[in-house]
Amino acid sequence: MRSAIIVFALVHLAAAGCSGPKIGTMTGYDNTDGHDDKHPGSLMEYDHTTPAFWANVNAVSIYDRDWSQWKYHNIIINYKGKNVTVQSWDACTNADCPEDPQCCTHNAQKFAKPGFLVDVEKRVLKSAFNITNYNDVMNKITIYLCDAFDHQAVANKYHLSN
Repeated sequence: MRSAIIVFALVHLAAAGCSGPKIGTMTGYDNTDGHDDKHPGSLMEYDHTTPAFWANVNAVSIYDRDWSQWKYHNIIINYKGKNVTVQSWDACTNADCPEDPQCCTHNAQKFAKPGFLVDVEKRVLKSAFNITNYNDVMNKITIYLCDAFDHQAVANKYHLSN
């Protein structure tokens, strides 16, 4: 029975336009804090976010090395048996971390090489995984990289500006 469920799940993911699974690293950050984000309150291509955006969109940052290929894509994170769909809206650059000039590279490669980094904003960590201390997040995850979404429609809905 278990193998039938796994086969069904894989067929469902393939039908949803997903590839994977891949091993990745989940970290946490605070988009409102100038320490974690050089441009607090902004995203890669949007200068201003709104509380409604953060309340309704599971936005994450991915390693800037992967940005051109995977920006504005749905990503399914499997963490501790729970699947959560997030969306790539931002990029982690090594310059974001003054204490480690290669932080995004190191984090992406923590559990696999070349690895894939999903840096999850603290509000999403809380709502999706009930994680409250985002600074302590460095977890191995399984991810499925899925189809792109219409970021402009979401930006318009939540009044993001660029």
